[in-house]
Amino acid sequence: SFLCPSAVRRAARSAMARGAVDEHVFAILDRDGDGKLGPSDIAEAIHVTNGSINANAIEKLAGEGLTLSDLSSIVATHGDHAGAARDASALAFSLCDGQGQGLVGVSELRKGLSMLGMESTEEEAKELIREFDSDGDGKLSRAEFVRMMGA
Repeated sequence: SFLCPSAVRRAARSAMARGAVDEHVFAILDRDGDGKLGPSDIAEAIHVTNGSINANAIEKLAGEGLTLSDLSSIVATHGDHAGAARDASALAFSLCDGQGQGLVGVSELRKGLSMLGMESTEEEAKELIREFDSDGDGKLSRAEFVRMMGA
């Protein structure tokens, strides 16, 4: 069934404010009713909440499709309780840290920034890492990355 953008917007904002997603919210976001949020579902939810993310990042986030459990975990981890800027930084870190190592090097930083629509040269990425790499290991940890995004 077709739901107006305001219903999707209210559901997405409500879920983020509570830091939880229930079956009702998921059903509203799952526009085709297949039990998974695909790229088009995620793109629409981001669009109606006045968010912005490029298609490659949406594809990576969606993967094989987000289930209710997947989305609940993401919202619980990155919900509005921590603040929108920190959420965006955490999502950006997840996109950069594609192998889940908890560290982002030059190539991962460039790839992640590109997915978010921010192109950088290798030298610019190295400079960012040098500036925010407090432990001197040549890579950004999650905390270092979040600090960089907030600068």
